[in-house]
Amino acid sequence: MTTQTAARVFHRDQLAEWGVPNDLADESNAAEFPHAAVELHREQTATRRWVSVHELVFRAPDDGKAYRVTYEQGLTEVQEDHDEWDYRDHIVGEEVEEYDHTVKAWRSVAERPAAEPSASITLRPADDPDADLTIEAASTGGMDPSAVAYGLRMAADRFDNYARAQGIEPFPHPGNSLTWEARAEHAVKLYAETAIERDDARAEAAKLRERLAEAVATVARLEQKRVELERTLNAERADVAELTKQRDRIADDTAKALAPKNGSAYAAGLLEAARLTERDLITNPMGEAEEHVNDCFTRFAATLRRKAAEAQQ
Repeated sequence: MTTQTAARVFHRDQLAEWGVPNDLADESNAAEFPHAAVELHREQTATRRWVSVHELVFRAPDDGKAYRVTYEQGLTEVQEDHDEWDYRDHIVGEEVEEYDHTVKAWRSVAERPAAEPSASITLRPADDPDADLTIEAASTGGMDPSAVAYGLRMAADRFDNYARAQGIEPFPHPGNSLTWEARAEHAVKLYAETAIERDDARAEAAKLRERLAEAVATVARLEQKRVELERTLNAERADVAELTKQRDRIADDTAKALAPKNGSAYAAGLLEAARLTERDLITNPMGEAEEHVNDCFTRFAATLRRKAAEAQQ
């Protein structure tokens, strides 16, 4: 059984030089062909109409590792010249390993081949410009820490030279940097500044909360005043409506009471008195109305006397 562990890109000319996929040596005659790729496994995985897809596991002669590649073969004589790599120049091979098992096999991590000794380092800029870079370093495969330190110093010298070539002055060696007392003083100063900013922010937040409470109270008072004014306005509107009804009722009662006594002349006098009152020309509308009625009767009597005299002639 094979499991994928890595991948490698091969050029088709390189595979052809090793005899992949045809004319491969197997493990039985690998010693006879020391410069050829050794075929470990070949399996047909799928069949289409005109070509058959195969998987081939071989051992590369340059690094001795096993890789699995997929290629095609023609099924008929007409397709004997079918391109095995589907006209690709680069073929990806999966690095695989083989081990025996029955149903399911579990292998301890410690049983895996030891990794090649290596070391890596990651540098990240700090948020504070006065602080050092964040450095993360790790080594695997049992690499000697002293060798790692030596390699890092060599890398630092190369980057210093690269910076000078770009006109950038390299940073001084850590031995010439701030002492631990200076670093401690800087940390205390930074903490004090942070505490001051924190206290200022808390004081500002308290002031904002007080202003918010005052604003809420003011809104409540204004709302209560609005309700009271609306209640007063509604009461005044009701009083005006009642007074209007009373005025209309008095006018109707007055007209009904006076009209039968003096007839149309009295009504005409009352209307004339009302008109003059509205124009502020008289101050006693009832008296003026009675005088108007009397004048009407006087003129009416004079007219009757004149007509009687004319009838006697």
